[in-house]
Amino acid sequence: LDAQGAQEGPIGWGSYLAEPRAKLQGYWGKRISAHKRAQLLQTLRKYFGHEAFRGSQEGVILNLLQGNHVFYQERTGLGKSLVYQLPALLETQSKGRITLVISPLRSLMQNQVMQLNAAARARREEDVAIFLDQSCGKGELASVERRRLVYCTPEKLFHKDGQNDLFKLLLKMNKAGKLLLIAIDEAQCVRKC
Repeated sequence: LDAQGAQEGPIGWGSYLAEPRAKLQGYWGKRISAHKRAQLLQTLRKYFGHEAFRGSQEGVILNLLQGNHVFYQERTGLGKSLVYQLPALLETQSKGRITLVISPLRSLMQNQVMQLNAAARARREEDVAIFLDQSCGKGELASVERRRLVYCTPEKLFHKDGQNDLFKLLLKMNKAGKLLLIAIDEAQCVRKC
């Protein structure tokens, strides 16, 4: 991230871990540029209608944008989903890359996709998110590369028989540098993945 012209307030300490520690130390308590903070806040307002970040969201997002691996644990309702959604929605970060969200919570994913796409449509933009379940076909898979967020269940991503079409597509996108972030939303997914 651009550290020139840092004028805004410090990033708060958070209840998260990131790797590698040497990189992480650089952002805890460090000031960010006014331009970068304005981009973050503009995207926050544009898609979520919020004027400010809550808790350690901003610090977590900045660590993700730095390419750090982040484990973020927070109570229900405090905006965990926003920390992977916002980097995917930042114009300067996404650049044709997708964020893959793996979660067993179908209704939560469907609601998030509806809300994100409604916000995009309100500005006459193309849909930004898609939810892929067991019944999705080739047409939905073909639209994955046009989205910024791709939501799926662990079952959709992995089959006991081996790789499926979605997994193969994601491998191809990863090799081409088109995978921005993988978010596992809900700890029980780690065991399934």
